[in-house]
Amino acid sequence: MSSTVSRPNFFLLLDLQPDTAWDQAVFEQVLKKKRNEWSRQSAGVAKKALAAKQNLALIPKIQEVMADPKLRMQEARAARLELASVRRHEFEQFEKQLAFLNARETATEEEVKKFIVTFQQLLSPQEIRNRIQVEIKAPASTESQPVLDASIAKRIASLLQFLRKSTLYDLLQCPLQTATAELCRAAESFYTQLVRLPPTAEVTARIELAGLARDIFQSDETRRRYDAHLKLEALDRLLAELDAAMERSLDEELHPKQVTLYLEHTRRQGWQEQEALAKLKEHARQRKWIITLPASSGGEQQVICPNCRHANAAGQRLCSSCRFVLMVDCPRCGVLVSSEAATCGQCGFAVGNRVLVDRLLEELREVLTIGDSERATDLLQQVEQAWQPGTPDSRSLQIKSYRMEVQRLALTLHQAKQEVRERLETLAIREVSVNEQRMVRIDWWPVGSGAVAILRTAKEMPPQEKMVPLTELEKAGVLLNDRGNYALDSWRTRELAWYTPVIIVQQMACRGRSHSYCCLERVGSLHYQQLSSVLRLRWQWPEQCQEVLLSYSTQPEFQHYDAKTSTCVVSRSEYERRGYYDLPRTTTRDCFLLVSATMQLHEQKVVAEGVRLAVRLSSQITITYAIKQATLWQKRRVLQIVIDPPGPLPALLLICKQGGLPLRKSDGDPFQRIEADEQVRGSMQVELSSYSLARGTFGKLFLEDEALYSEWIVHHPGEQLMRLS
Repeated sequence: MSSTVSRPNFFLLLDLQPDTAWDQAVFEQVLKKKRNEWSRQSAGVAKKALAAKQNLALIPKIQEVMADPKLRMQEARAARLELASVRRHEFEQFEKQLAFLNARETATEEEVKKFIVTFQQLLSPQEIRNRIQVEIKAPASTESQPVLDASIAKRIASLLQFLRKSTLYDLLQCPLQTATAELCRAAESFYTQLVRLPPTAEVTARIELAGLARDIFQSDETRRRYDAHLKLEALDRLLAELDAAMERSLDEELHPKQVTLYLEHTRRQGWQEQEALAKLKEHARQRKWIITLPASSGGEQQVICPNCRHANAAGQRLCSSCRFVLMVDCPRCGVLVSSEAATCGQCGFAVGNRVLVDRLLEELREVLTIGDSERATDLLQQVEQAWQPGTPDSRSLQIKSYRMEVQRLALTLHQAKQEVRERLETLAIREVSVNEQRMVRIDWWPVGSGAVAILRTAKEMPPQEKMVPLTELEKAGVLLNDRGNYALDSWRTRELAWYTPVIIVQQMACRGRSHSYCCLERVGSLHYQQLSSVLRLRWQWPEQCQEVLLSYSTQPEFQHYDAKTSTCVVSRSEYERRGYYDLPRTTTRDCFLLVSATMQLHEQKVVAEGVRLAVRLSSQITITYAIKQATLWQKRRVLQIVIDPPGPLPALLLICKQGGLPLRKSDGDPFQRIEADEQVRGSMQVELSSYSLARGTFGKLFLEDEALYSEWIVHHPGEQLMRLS
């Protein structure tokens, strides 16, 4: 049989070695196995099934050739020739692939191993390695490329996206060059501030991120893992942008200028050029892109500006884009240090903290302007820990100045808190008339620290020891300004209000105890009549008032339900059934009454400002008067009144009569009314009307309310001191 027959070689078809001794039993077993295999494959319809059917048809021919020693010898010779041809072709492929591999600049160990596996049937692994001339790069150390836990990285990214922040550095407002210890302290301080705030969705996200930041920045190792993650994220975003650009490219080729632009962007993200280029090549290989590298790599040493991320030539002192300082003098040892460095390579001082320190000093200045002592103390502590050069420099001198300001502010706020407790514990709240308008007046003792204001709210405010921003109080209610140790508020009938004293220092405030006051009508025309065993009281009831509180005491200054004070509730129905209220006399001494209207408002019982009345049981007030005529120096007649003992003055009527003294109020004409005066005084002068009167007209003084003669006695002077004309 010729070796050129167009059929497969039977030795190769049956996977039999042509150089081994013939064994008929082995042949029978192999043929039987192949027959079963071809039978299974022939059941299909693919190309494999056609080949299997063809092989089944060759079985009689196989048996014939292999049974004949001469034909079998010819078949073995043809198999050896065919195997030699295949081996020559494989060696040719090996030499071509080896030439391509050696033509490269570098190759990785993984690529070399794959090459050895491909051609290991031709040469031993060591023989193949001996033929490889390209430089083999050592595998990247896993320690130099720390990896952040995927679940933590995903959680951080999700929360930052919710808060519209890019990195944890952005969240903490700290530059990338900040020392790890300062980043950890910043995260701790940030966390402490957040836990005091109401738990909104944003605050909760910030709290969780602050906790994650504390874990990330607790050591240089965990920080390196996070920084490596940020670098990979930035590279992934850049490669994704390349993907988008290449989708519109017809030739799928990265041109030299595109590669140069890519390398510039990666340098700004902290990548070395060789690392970034290797990542690009691997990315392009997976997507089957063509890369044309630039003629010159442009790999001269560059400095990335920490402020704007612009790449500057090495040795520049200022950024050519934003003029930011690129080289700084270490404040501890004076060595010139790159602005990208976190610490000085000579003495280890954390020069990278300077940007953080400048920001903290600016924030400290603003906080001192506001007057927030607690926040200022925290900031001062942070900045002092971050900047300790050992020798004075501009920043350390500024820190010292701010320390003195913080101490002065803390002392002022401490004094303000004491005065809130001591000087503003009580307020005097009463109804007054201002420009014929009813107002509420709130008085307090003067203070020495800060300014005082009154906060009016619809509900009671709990006392607060710590200072809070003034804006918080303005949201809670209305601030009434100081008018000189008192404030005025508008009168709102039947409205309950709470008045809280507040001391304001700059833009911070500390509030004291709240006091309630209700704008209710007071009882009117309160007077009494002495009977044998009771005091008969009468008053006018305010509208919608159904009961009053009635208290009496032998002390002039008292409140309802005070010790040694008797207090009772008088209903309107009980009063109106008799037309008065009888109070049993329990003493012969002078006593004092306090009657306050009460009303139910918003499920709360409120008490109006009380009306006081002095009951003279053992002594009466004497009123003495005299009329003085007009003179050259005194153009009008004057009524001089003396009150003994000094006290308030009831309303009086001056009755005039021609030719004699009036005997009673009806025995003459009213000449002038003297208004009641609640101020306690011993004497007073009242200018009388200048009306012309007939000669021989006399004036006599009477109490307008005759029921008051039980308390006041009017002593009349001689007739000459009662003459009006």
